Amino acid sequence: MRLVPHAVTAVAILMVGLGCGPTGPAGNATVPAPIDTTLPHSIQIHPYTGGPRALDEEGTLGLEVQIAAQDAFGDNTKAFGDFRIELFDFRPGATDPKGDRLAVWEVSVLEPSANRRHWDKFRQMYEFRLQWDRSASLGRRLVLKVTFSSPFGDRLFDQRTFVAGE
Repeated sequence: MRLVPHAVTAVAILMVGLGCGPTGPAGNATVPAPIDTTLPHSIQIHPYTGGPRALDEEGTLGLEVQIAAQDAFGDNTKAFGDFRIELFDFRPGATDPKGDRLAVWEVSVLEPSANRRHWDKFRQMYEFRLQWDRSASLGRRLVLKVTFSSPFGDRLFDQRTFVAGE
């Protein structure tokens, strides 16, 4: 029987989660090779991320955040863990462009049902529709920072500057 990479990853994650495998430093579960290569090694905020946009038929405003997790081969893969998404004002000319923090969202995709809810099968990435009614920020530059934490790997980061409403 031939298993697809995601099925093999899911089995390994389940085994580790049930205590069938050792844990590495800092309490992270150790995933055996070559399965570890299919786990996320980096994350990337997709260029179409932005807002404020209407998120539903009622016109609720918010951000559409699209995040791809890449495995060791640079291919998009599923990620089991927690995303922390932070939005900041942009500071022009600063070494660190993050100014005042405007909002923060914590989204867990550790459970399979939550993972499926946010996974876009067509684009092979996660989509988060985050409520944020700040239409006054239209045309302003903002900084979006995403942190991904998982019991199966290292903490991953990405950051993107964008103009609200574009």
